[in-house]
Amino acid sequence: MNPDNEFKLESAHLADVLEKAKSTRRSIEKSIDALGSGTLEKLKELRQNPESGADLFFFLEQLQEKFQAFNIKDKTQRFEELEHTEKEPYFARIDLKESGDNEAFYIGKFGFTHENKPVVTDWRAKIASVYYRYRFPQKNVEYDTPGGNVVADLTLKRTYEIQNATLIKYFNNDIGLDENEILVEKLRKRTGGVLEDIVETIQKSQMDIIEADPRQICIVQGCVGSGKSTVAIHKLSHIFFNHSRLIRPERSILIAKNQILVGYLSTLFPKLGIFGLNYGTLKDILVRIIFSEGLGLAIDFDNPSPDIGKKISFIKELDQRINTVSLSCEDRIRLLFGSAENQSFGGYVFDPSISVNQNVKEIIGEMEEELNNQNNFFRDPNVNNMRKETHKINVITIKKIISRLRSIQNTLRNTEFTNLIKSLDINRFQKLSYVETMVYIYAYIKIIGLVKFPLYDYCVIDEGQDFSVMEYAILGKLVAHGRMCILGDLNQGYDDTSITVWDDIQEVIESAKKAVKFELTTNYRSTKQIIDFAVGILTPYEKKYLPLSINRVGPVPIRQEFNEINDMLSVVIDEIAKEAENLTKSIGIICFESNLFDKMDDLLMSSKIPADKIIRLDKKKRISYIPAGVYLSDFEDCKGLEFAKVFVLGLDLDKVSGFEQAKKSFVAITRAMDELHVYRVCEKSN
Repeated sequence: MNPDNEFKLESAHLADVLEKAKSTRRSIEKSIDALGSGTLEKLKELRQNPESGADLFFFLEQLQEKFQAFNIKDKTQRFEELEHTEKEPYFARIDLKESGDNEAFYIGKFGFTHENKPVVTDWRAKIASVYYRYRFPQKNVEYDTPGGNVVADLTLKRTYEIQNATLIKYFNNDIGLDENEILVEKLRKRTGGVLEDIVETIQKSQMDIIEADPRQICIVQGCVGSGKSTVAIHKLSHIFFNHSRLIRPERSILIAKNQILVGYLSTLFPKLGIFGLNYGTLKDILVRIIFSEGLGLAIDFDNPSPDIGKKISFIKELDQRINTVSLSCEDRIRLLFGSAENQSFGGYVFDPSISVNQNVKEIIGEMEEELNNQNNFFRDPNVNNMRKETHKINVITIKKIISRLRSIQNTLRNTEFTNLIKSLDINRFQKLSYVETMVYIYAYIKIIGLVKFPLYDYCVIDEGQDFSVMEYAILGKLVAHGRMCILGDLNQGYDDTSITVWDDIQEVIESAKKAVKFELTTNYRSTKQIIDFAVGILTPYEKKYLPLSINRVGPVPIRQEFNEINDMLSVVIDEIAKEAENLTKSIGIICFESNLFDKMDDLLMSSKIPADKIIRLDKKKRISYIPAGVYLSDFEDCKGLEFAKVFVLGLDLDKVSGFEQAKKSFVAITRAMDELHVYRVCEKSN
């Protein structure tokens, strides 16, 4: 077909889709407005702020309770999705031929139907995976459906560039097209500072992770800049779309090591239609457990932690001590039911998947049920007196058994659990450190068990290389059936409490022994020049998991030495001030010394750079992130983030010695997407 005619047809199709989207959204808007004045505005306000998750959830619950037949949650989500659809309804098209004519599927960030007919196919739909898995048209492509595997011919794969509801161009992804060039062009437009979705550019290796069965633990070793964090959130979006009955956002959680990364990751949630998801640090979860379970612990996570919980051997020894408590309890119960008087009521087998106390509680529950049955038999007028006497004796016996079981419960909680905690040199009447709190709650979960704190349906752990075996051990107890996706890069882990290899996890989480493992090897963040520069720092110490470049070209990284600190900082301020006049991308300033951070902070405050463009990163606080801002960070707080232009201050690459120092330098340098400046001051001036 003539290219001009084809463009006209595609433009006409776009206009038709946009009109249908507007019509559908107007209909939903009218129905929401009917619920009351201001309802829609309040929903928009809450949805635009990812940190308003709890407020949004409660507001929706109130509306749902008031208008039960309306399905307010679904309608408000559809409304938000259609707002995006009106600007860019789809980005791709695939034509499939099973038998007979071709059928065209237009793929967008959000799917929608009009008058019960599909108009745009959601990227998370099973059939959309054809677009991501096959580079060009070919016969016998495969995709899954609820009814089984489908084989078809892919006759057309087309990609669109649509801006503000206008078709700019399209191109056919045939065998002669270099998709890498398209990917590089899209990556070049990123600003950094906020996490951006990759719906249009998901690579096959990333899609393998996104589509992996959520019922199994998934461990991803991803090189720096491979899109681990982004893939993690896209995986959550994919799960909530395809497994909504099994895994719910409000009962799932995304875990990161500090509040900086937590806030950064949350910027992507609304863009992918994720609302109500829990997110935070493990410290946040521990605090919730303490309050929900009424443990009455005093904590101070800034307290120095004792040298426990760092090694697998400690956790194994702790498990042995807990097992001793469990066996002791089992022995007493076995003795209780071993007597001739009680034997007929025994037969309970301990369940290792629940706590010791919960096992005892279940036996008590069974005994109370049997007690109720025996009482009913005793009161039944149809039962003869001889049988009634037997039931009367049984009632007395069962009451004694229940009393003895409650005594075992009390001993378990007040004596055996307490003695175990004391044997670990943990004084629960003093403020506990982070590690002490983890050990206490881990033992509490296994011996006493959680009552009011429900398990999560699913958990994503970002920067997983920074978590200790103790942290993994406790997370394994907080997620149902071990449903986790763990993503990280061992080349970025340098804390001596962190895991050293991914196999450490299977030593403390049983289901991790059957984990599905993936590796991401390509860096999509940085230019080739920055990647080559960073790899050169690591290669003397490590050859594994090094990032491969997609050959995106940029300026050579600049290394510069200054005689005075003030000279160095003045250069940085001058360069940033020039760009701040028309700032379109993010700038990161990473300080390797605290005095540099303080001096830089003072200079930024007194500069002409708008205050609302300056963001100071603090790992104890959640930050509001913007795509075009100046971010000031200590070295320890920059991991997981990315900025278009980066200044690394106080790093002397000539003095890097040892793998740990190399990894720290590597982490700082690879925050840069397009430009990198590494500045230091001569020793004589320090």
